[in-house]
Amino acid sequence: MQNLSLEERVLYSNLSPLIADMNMLSGKTDVQYLEEGSKIIQYFKDSLKDERARVPNIIHYSTKTQGNFIDFFNHLKGSWRTYLDLSVKMTSFSENLKFLYPEKLELFKDLIETTFRLNTHIYYITDIEKEIYEKCIENLPENRALSLIQSVRSFQVYLSEEIGKSGVSTKNPYEIREMLSKNPNLRKLFSFSGSSIDLFGKLLGHFTPLNKKSERETFIPENDYESALKEILVYDHFFELFLREGGVLMNDLKFYIDLCDRLSCTRNIPELLDRLEEFKNKSKISFNPTIPCYTQTSLSCGATCLANVIGTYFPHIKVTRSLENGILKLVTVPGFFNNLPSSLAYISREKFGIPAYFFADYKTFAPLFLDKKTEQEPVKKFQEDYERVKDFSLDYENITADEIKSKLEKGHFISFVTGQSPMLHYKMIVGYNFRGDKKQFRVFDPQYGVTIMEESEILSHMRNDKSLWGVEYVPPESVIFDSTRQSITKAKELLRWNPQ
Repeated sequence: MQNLSLEERVLYSNLSPLIADMNMLSGKTDVQYLEEGSKIIQYFKDSLKDERARVPNIIHYSTKTQGNFIDFFNHLKGSWRTYLDLSVKMTSFSENLKFLYPEKLELFKDLIETTFRLNTHIYYITDIEKEIYEKCIENLPENRALSLIQSVRSFQVYLSEEIGKSGVSTKNPYEIREMLSKNPNLRKLFSFSGSSIDLFGKLLGHFTPLNKKSERETFIPENDYESALKEILVYDHFFELFLREGGVLMNDLKFYIDLCDRLSCTRNIPELLDRLEEFKNKSKISFNPTIPCYTQTSLSCGATCLANVIGTYFPHIKVTRSLENGILKLVTVPGFFNNLPSSLAYISREKFGIPAYFFADYKTFAPLFLDKKTEQEPVKKFQEDYERVKDFSLDYENITADEIKSKLEKGHFISFVTGQSPMLHYKMIVGYNFRGDKKQFRVFDPQYGVTIMEESEILSHMRNDKSLWGVEYVPPESVIFDSTRQSITKAKELLRWNPQ
Protein backbone atom coordinates (compact mmCIF):
# COMPACT_ATOMS: atom_id res chain seq x y z
CA MET A 1 0.00 0.00 0.00
CA GLN A 2 3.05 2.28 0.11
CA ASN A 3 2.28 3.72 -3.35
CA LEU A 4 -1.30 4.64 -2.47
CA SER A 5 -2.34 8.11 -1.47
CA LEU A 6 -3.68 8.87 2.00
CA GLU A 7 -7.23 8.93 0.64
CA GLU A 8 -6.75 5.56 -1.04
CA ARG A 9 -5.25 4.02 2.08
CA VAL A 10 -8.27 5.16 4.08
CA LEU A 11 -10.61 3.63 1.50
CA TYR A 12 -8.58 0.45 1.16
CA SER A 13 -8.48 -0.19 4.90
CA ASN A 14 -12.22 0.30 5.25
CA LEU A 15 -13.66 -1.22 2.08
CA SER A 16 -11.86 -4.53 2.07
CA PRO A 17 -13.30 -7.10 1.53
CA LEU A 18 -15.25 -5.68 -1.38
CA ILE A 19 -18.98 -5.06 -1.20
CA ALA A 20 -20.98 -6.89 -3.87
CA ASP A 21 -23.96 -5.51 -5.73
CA MET A 22 -27.02 -6.67 -3.81
CA ASN A 23 -29.38 -5.34 -6.47
CA MET A 24 -28.26 -8.09 -8.82
CA LEU A 25 -29.44 -10.67 -6.28
CA SER A 26 -32.89 -9.24 -5.64
CA GLY A 27 -33.82 -7.66 -8.97
CA LYS A 28 -34.81 -4.40 -7.28
CA THR A 29 -33.54 -0.88 -7.78
CA ASP A 30 -32.48 1.51 -5.02
CA VAL A 31 -35.67 3.50 -5.65
CA GLN A 32 -37.75 0.41 -4.90
CA TYR A 33 -35.80 -0.37 -1.75
CA LEU A 34 -36.21 3.19 -0.46
CA GLU A 35 -39.93 3.11 -1.15
CA GLU A 36 -40.45 -0.31 0.42
CA GLY A 37 -38.21 0.56 3.38
CA SER A 38 -40.02 3.76 4.41
CA LYS A 39 -41.00 2.35 7.83
CA ILE A 40 -37.46 1.13 8.47
CA ILE A 41 -36.08 4.55 7.55
CA GLN A 42 -38.53 6.28 9.88
CA TYR A 43 -37.64 3.86 12.66
CA PHE A 44 -33.99 4.66 11.96
CA LYS A 45 -34.67 8.41 12.35
CA ASP A 46 -36.46 7.81 15.64
CA SER A 47 -33.60 5.63 16.84
CA LEU A 48 -31.14 8.39 15.95
CA LYS A 49 -32.85 10.70 18.46
CA ASP A 50 -32.46 8.03 21.13
CA GLU A 51 -28.79 7.60 20.23
CA ARG A 52 -28.13 11.33 20.72
CA ALA A 53 -29.69 11.09 24.16
CA ARG A 54 -27.74 7.92 25.01
CA VAL A 55 -24.28 9.43 24.41
CA PRO A 56 -24.68 13.21 24.82
CA ASN A 57 -21.16 14.15 25.90
CA ILE A 58 -19.05 13.12 22.92
CA ILE A 59 -18.25 16.65 21.70
CA HIS A 60 -17.21 17.87 25.14
CA TYR A 61 -15.11 14.74 25.74
CA SER A 62 -13.42 14.70 22.33
CA THR A 63 -12.35 18.36 22.42
CA LYS A 64 -11.15 18.35 26.03
CA THR A 65 -7.67 16.88 25.43
CA GLN A 66 -5.55 15.75 22.49
CA GLY A 67 -5.68 12.18 23.79
CA ASN A 68 -9.46 12.28 23.90
CA PHE A 69 -9.61 13.47 20.29
CA ILE A 70 -7.35 10.64 19.16
CA ASP A 71 -9.57 8.22 21.08
CA PHE A 72 -12.66 9.61 19.30
CA PHE A 73 -11.11 9.30 15.87
CA ASN A 74 -9.96 5.74 16.51
CA HIS A 75 -13.50 4.95 17.62
CA LEU A 76 -14.88 6.54 14.44
CA LYS A 77 -12.57 4.45 12.25
CA GLY A 78 -13.28 1.27 14.19
CA SER A 79 -17.01 1.82 13.92
CA TRP A 80 -16.81 2.27 10.15
CA ARG A 81 -14.61 -0.75 9.60
CA THR A 82 -16.91 -2.95 11.66
CA TYR A 83 -20.09 -1.64 10.03
CA LEU A 84 -18.70 -2.18 6.54
CA ASP A 85 -17.58 -5.68 7.48
CA LEU A 86 -21.07 -6.51 8.76
CA SER A 87 -22.53 -4.99 5.61
CA VAL A 88 -20.35 -7.29 3.51
CA LYS A 89 -21.58 -10.25 5.54
CA MET A 90 -25.20 -9.25 4.87
CA THR A 91 -24.47 -9.12 1.17
CA SER A 92 -23.02 -12.63 1.28
CA PHE A 93 -25.94 -13.99 3.27
CA SER A 94 -28.37 -12.44 0.78
CA GLU A 95 -27.35 -15.08 -1.73
CA ASN A 96 -29.51 -17.60 0.12
CA LEU A 97 -32.42 -16.34 2.19
CA LYS A 98 -34.59 -19.31 1.22
CA PHE A 99 -32.84 -21.92 3.35
CA LEU A 100 -33.26 -20.84 6.97
CA TYR A 101 -32.38 -23.10 9.89
CA PRO A 102 -32.18 -22.47 13.67
CA GLU A 103 -28.50 -21.53 13.86
CA LYS A 104 -28.82 -19.18 10.90
CA LEU A 105 -31.98 -17.55 12.25
CA GLU A 106 -30.31 -16.91 15.59
CA LEU A 107 -27.27 -15.41 13.88
CA PHE A 108 -29.46 -13.22 11.66
CA LYS A 109 -31.31 -11.83 14.66
CA ASP A 110 -28.07 -10.84 16.38
CA LEU A 111 -26.61 -9.52 13.11
CA ILE A 112 -29.61 -7.29 12.34
CA GLU A 113 -30.09 -5.96 15.84
CA THR A 114 -26.40 -5.10 16.25
CA THR A 115 -25.78 -3.72 12.75
CA PHE A 116 -28.83 -1.47 12.93
CA ARG A 117 -27.66 -0.05 16.26
CA LEU A 118 -24.13 0.46 14.93
CA ASN A 119 -25.46 2.18 11.82
CA THR A 120 -27.44 4.57 14.02
CA HIS A 121 -24.36 5.25 16.12
CA ILE A 122 -22.25 5.94 13.02
CA TYR A 123 -24.78 8.45 11.73
CA TYR A 124 -24.67 10.28 15.01
CA ILE A 125 -20.89 10.48 15.39
CA THR A 126 -20.55 11.33 11.69
CA ASP A 127 -22.86 14.30 12.16
CA ILE A 128 -20.76 15.72 14.99
CA GLU A 129 -17.24 14.91 13.79
CA LYS A 130 -16.99 18.16 11.79
CA GLU A 131 -17.66 20.26 14.89
CA ILE A 132 -15.12 18.21 16.83
CA TYR A 133 -12.22 18.52 14.38
CA GLU A 134 -12.89 22.23 13.76
CA LYS A 135 -12.52 22.94 17.48
CA CYS A 136 -9.39 20.81 17.64
CA ILE A 137 -7.76 22.48 14.64
CA GLU A 138 -8.14 25.82 16.44
CA ASN A 139 -5.52 24.53 18.89
CA LEU A 140 -2.89 24.40 16.14
CA PRO A 141 -0.77 27.41 15.19
CA GLU A 142 -2.45 29.27 12.34
CA ASN A 143 0.21 28.39 9.75
CA ARG A 144 0.06 24.68 10.67
CA ALA A 145 -3.73 24.66 10.57
CA LEU A 146 -3.81 26.35 7.14
CA SER A 147 -1.18 23.97 5.74
CA LEU A 148 -3.13 20.99 7.06
CA ILE A 149 -6.41 22.11 5.52
CA GLN A 150 -4.84 22.83 2.13
CA SER A 151 -3.07 19.46 2.03
CA VAL A 152 -6.24 17.38 1.74
CA ARG A 153 -8.05 17.16 -1.56
CA SER A 154 -11.80 16.83 -1.91
CA PHE A 155 -13.51 13.83 -3.43
CA GLN A 156 -14.38 15.83 -6.56
CA VAL A 157 -10.72 16.75 -7.03
CA TYR A 158 -9.72 13.13 -6.49
CA LEU A 159 -12.16 12.01 -9.21
CA SER A 160 -10.97 14.63 -11.65
CA GLU A 161 -7.32 13.80 -11.13
CA GLU A 162 -7.87 10.06 -11.42
CA ILE A 163 -10.25 10.08 -14.37
CA GLY A 164 -8.66 12.84 -16.41
CA LYS A 165 -9.87 16.20 -17.62
CA SER A 166 -12.22 14.74 -20.23
CA GLY A 167 -14.25 13.21 -17.43
CA VAL A 168 -16.92 10.56 -17.22
CA SER A 169 -20.52 11.02 -16.16
CA THR A 170 -22.87 8.14 -16.84
CA LYS A 171 -25.07 5.68 -15.00
CA ASN A 172 -25.41 3.35 -17.97
CA PRO A 173 -24.00 0.00 -16.73
CA TYR A 174 -22.87 -1.11 -20.18
CA GLU A 175 -21.01 2.14 -20.77
CA ILE A 176 -19.39 1.93 -17.33
CA ARG A 177 -18.17 -1.63 -17.97
CA GLU A 178 -16.78 -0.55 -21.33
CA MET A 179 -14.83 2.28 -19.69
CA LEU A 180 -13.57 0.02 -16.92
CA SER A 181 -12.09 -2.36 -19.48
CA LYS A 182 -10.00 0.46 -20.94
CA ASN A 183 -9.05 2.65 -17.96
CA PRO A 184 -6.87 1.20 -15.16
CA ASN A 185 -7.42 4.26 -12.97
CA LEU A 186 -11.16 3.72 -13.18
CA ARG A 187 -10.74 0.04 -12.31
CA LYS A 188 -8.81 1.01 -9.20
CA LEU A 189 -11.52 3.43 -8.12
CA PHE A 190 -14.17 0.84 -9.00
CA SER A 191 -12.58 -1.66 -6.61
CA PHE A 192 -12.56 0.98 -3.87
CA SER A 193 -16.26 1.59 -4.49
CA GLY A 194 -17.08 -2.02 -3.63
CA SER A 195 -17.15 -3.27 -7.23
CA SER A 196 -20.79 -2.26 -7.59
CA ILE A 197 -21.78 -0.83 -10.99
CA ASP A 198 -24.77 0.90 -9.43
CA LEU A 199 -22.79 2.63 -6.67
CA PHE A 200 -19.94 3.46 -9.00
CA GLY A 201 -22.31 5.21 -11.41
CA LYS A 202 -23.47 7.48 -8.58
CA LEU A 203 -19.91 8.33 -7.65
CA LEU A 204 -19.01 9.26 -11.21
CA GLY A 205 -21.73 11.91 -11.06
CA HIS A 206 -19.45 13.95 -8.77
CA PHE A 207 -16.88 14.54 -11.50
CA THR A 208 -16.15 18.20 -12.19
CA PRO A 209 -13.44 19.15 -14.72
CA LEU A 210 -10.36 20.91 -13.38
CA ASN A 211 -9.10 23.98 -15.22
CA LYS A 212 -5.61 23.21 -14.07
CA LYS A 213 -3.84 20.59 -12.03
CA SER A 214 -4.50 21.14 -8.35
CA GLU A 215 -1.56 22.00 -6.15
CA ARG A 216 -1.77 21.00 -2.52
CA GLU A 217 0.37 21.84 0.46
CA THR A 218 2.62 19.12 1.79
CA PHE A 219 1.76 18.59 5.43
CA ILE A 220 3.87 16.20 7.49
CA PRO A 221 2.30 15.53 10.92
CA GLU A 222 4.65 16.15 13.84
CA ASN A 223 2.79 13.94 16.34
CA ASP A 224 -0.15 11.54 16.75
CA TYR A 225 -2.53 14.43 17.32
CA GLU A 226 -1.73 16.06 13.97
CA SER A 227 -1.85 12.65 12.27
CA ALA A 228 -5.35 12.10 13.61
CA LEU A 229 -6.40 15.58 12.49
CA LYS A 230 -5.16 14.94 8.98
CA GLU A 231 -6.92 11.58 8.81
CA ILE A 232 -10.21 13.01 10.02
CA LEU A 233 -9.99 15.74 7.38
CA VAL A 234 -9.52 13.03 4.76
CA TYR A 235 -12.57 11.31 6.22
CA ASP A 236 -14.63 14.50 6.17
CA HIS A 237 -13.59 15.61 2.66
CA PHE A 238 -13.32 12.24 1.00
CA PHE A 239 -14.35 9.07 2.77
CA GLU A 240 -17.62 10.33 4.26
CA LEU A 241 -18.85 11.74 0.93
CA PHE A 242 -17.69 8.61 -0.86
CA LEU A 243 -19.81 6.43 1.42
CA ARG A 244 -22.81 8.72 1.70
CA GLU A 245 -23.08 9.31 -2.03
CA GLY A 246 -22.37 5.69 -2.80
CA GLY A 247 -25.34 4.66 -0.67
CA VAL A 248 -23.33 2.32 1.55
CA LEU A 249 -24.77 3.79 4.73
CA MET A 250 -28.11 2.12 4.09
CA ASN A 251 -26.68 -0.97 2.45
CA ASP A 252 -28.21 -3.05 5.22
CA LEU A 253 -31.67 -1.69 4.34
CA LYS A 254 -31.74 -4.03 1.35
CA PHE A 255 -30.96 -7.03 3.51
CA TYR A 256 -33.72 -6.13 5.97
CA ILE A 257 -36.33 -5.75 3.23
CA ASP A 258 -35.41 -8.97 1.44
CA LEU A 259 -35.53 -10.88 4.71
CA CYS A 260 -38.87 -9.32 5.66
CA ASP A 261 -40.23 -10.49 2.33
CA ARG A 262 -38.84 -13.97 2.93
CA LEU A 263 -40.48 -14.18 6.37
CA SER A 264 -43.71 -12.50 5.22
CA CYS A 265 -43.64 -9.82 7.88
CA THR A 266 -44.08 -6.04 7.97
CA ARG A 267 -41.03 -4.20 6.68
CA ASN A 268 -39.83 -2.79 9.97
CA ILE A 269 -37.04 -3.70 12.36
CA PRO A 270 -39.07 -4.61 15.50
CA GLU A 271 -41.40 -6.85 13.49
CA LEU A 272 -38.47 -8.47 11.68
CA LEU A 273 -36.66 -9.25 14.95
CA ASP A 274 -39.84 -10.69 16.47
CA ARG A 275 -40.44 -12.83 13.38
CA LEU A 276 -36.87 -14.17 13.43
CA GLU A 277 -37.28 -15.15 17.07
CA GLU A 278 -40.61 -16.80 16.28
CA PHE A 279 -39.17 -18.75 13.33
CA LYS A 280 -36.13 -19.80 15.36
CA ASN A 281 -38.26 -21.17 18.21
CA LYS A 282 -40.59 -23.01 15.83
CA SER A 283 -37.75 -24.47 13.79
CA LYS A 284 -36.14 -25.94 16.90
CA ILE A 285 -39.31 -27.98 17.36
CA SER A 286 -40.22 -28.66 13.76
CA PHE A 287 -37.85 -28.15 10.83
CA ASN A 288 -39.19 -28.87 7.36
CA PRO A 289 -36.97 -27.06 4.85
CA THR A 290 -38.01 -26.72 1.24
CA ILE A 291 -35.62 -28.70 -0.94
CA PRO A 292 -35.86 -29.26 -4.71
CA CYS A 293 -37.12 -32.86 -4.15
CA TYR A 294 -35.66 -33.83 -7.51
CA THR A 295 -35.95 -37.63 -7.90
CA GLN A 296 -33.46 -39.93 -9.59
CA THR A 297 -33.81 -41.03 -13.21
CA SER A 298 -31.15 -43.78 -13.09
CA LEU A 299 -28.99 -45.64 -10.56
CA SER A 300 -27.94 -42.29 -9.13
CA CYS A 301 -29.34 -42.16 -5.60
CA GLY A 302 -26.17 -40.72 -4.06
CA ALA A 303 -25.67 -38.25 -6.89
CA THR A 304 -29.33 -37.22 -6.67
CA CYS A 305 -28.97 -36.53 -2.94
CA LEU A 306 -26.02 -34.27 -3.67
CA ALA A 307 -27.93 -32.55 -6.50
CA ASN A 308 -30.70 -31.69 -4.02
CA VAL A 309 -28.11 -30.39 -1.56
CA ILE A 310 -26.69 -28.13 -4.28
CA GLY A 311 -30.14 -26.81 -5.16
CA THR A 312 -30.86 -26.05 -1.50
CA TYR A 313 -27.55 -24.39 -0.63
CA PHE A 314 -27.41 -22.54 -3.98
CA PRO A 315 -31.07 -21.74 -4.81
CA HIS A 316 -30.11 -19.99 -8.05
CA ILE A 317 -28.95 -23.36 -9.44
CA LYS A 318 -31.73 -25.37 -11.04
CA VAL A 319 -31.57 -29.09 -10.28
CA THR A 320 -31.94 -30.95 -13.56
CA ARG A 321 -31.14 -34.28 -15.14
CA SER A 322 -27.92 -32.85 -16.57
CA LEU A 323 -26.75 -32.00 -13.03
CA GLU A 324 -27.73 -35.47 -11.81
CA ASN A 325 -25.88 -37.20 -14.65
CA GLY A 326 -22.88 -34.91 -14.43
CA ILE A 327 -22.41 -35.76 -10.75
CA LEU A 328 -23.01 -39.46 -11.40
CA LYS A 329 -20.12 -39.64 -13.86
CA LEU A 330 -17.77 -38.23 -11.21
CA VAL A 331 -18.76 -40.65 -8.43
CA THR A 332 -18.83 -43.94 -10.34
CA VAL A 333 -16.44 -46.07 -12.35
CA PRO A 334 -17.31 -47.80 -15.65
CA GLY A 335 -19.05 -51.11 -15.16
CA PHE A 336 -20.18 -50.43 -11.59
CA PHE A 337 -23.31 -48.61 -10.44
CA ASN A 338 -22.00 -47.81 -6.93
CA ASN A 339 -22.23 -44.09 -6.03
CA LEU A 340 -19.02 -43.88 -4.02
CA PRO A 341 -19.36 -41.86 -0.77
CA SER A 342 -15.75 -40.68 -0.69
CA SER A 343 -16.16 -39.42 -4.26
CA LEU A 344 -19.38 -37.62 -3.33
CA ALA A 345 -17.62 -35.89 -0.43
CA TYR A 346 -14.64 -35.01 -2.64
CA ILE A 347 -16.53 -33.49 -5.56
CA SER A 348 -18.89 -31.71 -3.17
CA ARG A 349 -15.87 -29.86 -1.84
CA GLU A 350 -13.80 -29.51 -4.99
CA LYS A 351 -16.44 -28.96 -7.67
CA PHE A 352 -19.19 -27.14 -5.79
CA GLY A 353 -17.47 -25.57 -2.77
CA ILE A 354 -19.79 -27.33 -0.32
CA PRO A 355 -18.02 -28.55 2.84
CA ALA A 356 -18.68 -32.28 3.10
CA TYR A 357 -17.55 -35.02 5.47
CA PHE A 358 -17.32 -38.71 4.77
CA PHE A 359 -18.62 -40.60 7.78
CA ALA A 360 -18.64 -44.25 8.81
CA ASP A 361 -18.72 -46.61 11.73
CA TYR A 362 -15.00 -47.19 11.33
CA LYS A 363 -14.97 -50.20 13.63
CA THR A 364 -16.97 -52.22 11.11
CA PHE A 365 -16.28 -50.20 7.96
CA ALA A 366 -12.48 -49.99 7.95
CA PRO A 367 -11.81 -53.77 7.81
CA LEU A 368 -14.06 -54.05 4.77
CA PHE A 369 -12.91 -51.10 2.66
CA LEU A 370 -9.88 -49.31 4.14
CA ASP A 371 -7.43 -51.61 5.87
CA LYS A 372 -6.26 -53.38 2.71
CA LYS A 373 -5.20 -51.48 -0.40
CA THR A 374 -6.62 -52.86 -3.64
CA GLU A 375 -6.41 -52.32 -7.38
CA GLN A 376 -9.90 -53.70 -7.88
CA GLU A 377 -12.66 -51.29 -8.84
CA PRO A 378 -14.78 -49.70 -7.49
CA VAL A 379 -12.98 -50.01 -4.14
CA LYS A 380 -9.79 -48.65 -5.71
CA LYS A 381 -11.49 -45.36 -6.63
CA PHE A 382 -13.17 -45.23 -3.25
CA GLN A 383 -9.80 -45.53 -1.50
CA GLU A 384 -8.17 -42.95 -3.79
CA ASP A 385 -10.87 -40.38 -3.11
CA TYR A 386 -10.91 -41.28 0.57
CA GLU A 387 -7.26 -40.24 0.77
CA ARG A 388 -8.36 -36.85 -0.55
CA VAL A 389 -11.03 -36.38 2.12
CA LYS A 390 -9.76 -38.41 5.10
CA ASP A 391 -8.94 -35.19 6.94
CA PHE A 392 -12.65 -34.37 6.60
CA SER A 393 -14.06 -37.59 7.99
CA LEU A 394 -16.26 -38.37 10.99
CA ASP A 395 -16.74 -41.49 13.09
CA TYR A 396 -20.46 -42.23 13.42
CA GLU A 397 -20.02 -45.38 15.53
CA ASN A 398 -21.82 -43.89 18.54
CA ILE A 399 -23.94 -41.25 16.78
CA THR A 400 -27.21 -40.46 18.59
CA ALA A 401 -30.56 -39.13 17.44
CA ASP A 402 -30.00 -35.95 19.46
CA GLU A 403 -26.67 -35.38 17.71
CA ILE A 404 -28.35 -35.83 14.34
CA LYS A 405 -30.98 -33.24 15.30
CA SER A 406 -28.21 -30.86 16.42
CA LYS A 407 -26.52 -31.19 13.02
CA LEU A 408 -29.81 -30.48 11.23
CA GLU A 409 -30.27 -27.35 13.36
CA LYS A 410 -27.01 -26.14 11.82
CA GLY A 411 -28.32 -26.74 8.30
CA HIS A 412 -26.44 -29.99 7.70
CA PHE A 413 -27.88 -32.78 5.54
CA ILE A 414 -26.95 -36.39 6.32
CA SER A 415 -26.90 -38.75 3.34
CA PHE A 416 -26.57 -42.40 4.37
CA VAL A 417 -26.51 -45.82 2.66
CA THR A 418 -29.22 -48.23 3.71
CA GLY A 419 -30.58 -51.58 2.54
CA GLN A 420 -29.22 -55.03 1.75
CA SER A 421 -26.33 -55.84 -0.59
CA PRO A 422 -26.09 -55.69 -3.50
CA MET A 423 -29.02 -53.23 -3.76
CA LEU A 424 -27.85 -50.57 -1.33
CA HIS A 425 -29.59 -47.21 -1.53
CA TYR A 426 -28.78 -43.63 -0.49
CA LYS A 427 -31.29 -41.59 1.49
CA MET A 428 -30.83 -38.25 3.25
CA ILE A 429 -32.03 -36.85 6.59
CA VAL A 430 -33.22 -33.28 5.96
CA GLY A 431 -35.50 -32.27 8.87
CA TYR A 432 -37.34 -33.27 12.02
CA ASN A 433 -40.47 -32.91 14.12
CA PHE A 434 -39.73 -32.98 17.88
CA ARG A 435 -43.02 -31.99 19.50
CA GLY A 436 -43.36 -33.42 22.98
CA ASP A 437 -43.13 -37.20 22.89
CA LYS A 438 -43.54 -37.20 19.12
CA LYS A 439 -40.02 -37.33 17.72
CA GLN A 440 -39.62 -37.92 14.01
CA PHE A 441 -37.10 -37.28 11.27
CA ARG A 442 -37.80 -36.22 7.70
CA VAL A 443 -35.94 -38.46 5.29
CA PHE A 444 -35.56 -37.72 1.59
CA ASP A 445 -35.68 -40.81 -0.60
CA PRO A 446 -34.34 -40.03 -4.09
CA GLN A 447 -36.91 -42.44 -5.54
CA TYR A 448 -40.05 -41.21 -3.81
CA GLY A 449 -39.46 -37.87 -2.07
CA VAL A 450 -39.67 -36.98 1.63
CA THR A 451 -40.94 -39.57 4.10
CA ILE A 452 -41.32 -39.59 7.89
CA MET A 453 -39.36 -41.90 10.20
CA GLU A 454 -39.66 -42.35 13.95
CA GLU A 455 -36.68 -41.44 16.12
CA SER A 456 -36.52 -45.03 17.41
CA GLU A 457 -36.01 -46.31 13.87
CA ILE A 458 -33.60 -43.80 12.37
CA LEU A 459 -30.30 -45.17 13.72
CA SER A 460 -30.98 -48.72 12.59
CA HIS A 461 -32.28 -47.53 9.22
CA MET A 462 -29.05 -45.59 8.61
CA ARG A 463 -27.15 -48.89 8.72
CA ASN A 464 -27.00 -51.43 5.94
CA ASP A 465 -26.13 -55.12 6.16
CA LYS A 466 -22.39 -54.37 6.15
CA SER A 467 -21.82 -51.22 8.23
CA LEU A 468 -22.77 -47.56 8.40
CA TRP A 469 -21.43 -44.90 6.02
CA GLY A 470 -22.39 -41.84 4.03
CA VAL A 471 -21.75 -38.13 3.56
CA GLU A 472 -22.60 -35.18 5.82
CA TYR A 473 -23.11 -31.93 3.88
CA VAL A 474 -22.59 -28.50 5.49
CA PRO A 475 -23.98 -25.13 4.30
CA PRO A 476 -21.11 -23.29 2.55
CA GLU A 477 -22.21 -20.01 4.18
CA SER A 478 -21.37 -21.45 7.59
CA VAL A 479 -17.67 -20.82 6.96
CA ILE A 480 -18.26 -17.11 7.66
CA PHE A 481 -20.40 -17.62 10.77
CA ASP A 482 -17.47 -17.36 13.19
CA SER A 483 -16.06 -14.20 11.58
CA THR A 484 -19.57 -12.72 11.58
CA ARG A 485 -19.92 -13.43 15.28
CA GLN A 486 -16.52 -11.83 15.89
CA SER A 487 -17.62 -8.68 14.04
CA ILE A 488 -20.88 -8.61 16.00
CA THR A 489 -18.90 -8.87 19.24
CA LYS A 490 -16.66 -6.01 18.09
CA ALA A 491 -19.71 -3.91 17.23
CA LYS A 492 -21.17 -4.49 20.67
CA GLU A 493 -17.89 -3.38 22.24
CA LEU A 494 -17.96 -0.19 20.15
CA LEU A 495 -21.55 0.47 21.18
CA ARG A 496 -20.51 0.37 24.83
CA TRP A 497 -18.23 3.38 24.21
CA ASN A 498 -19.77 6.22 26.21
CA PRO A 499 -17.21 8.93 27.10
CA GLN A 500 -17.98 11.20 30.01
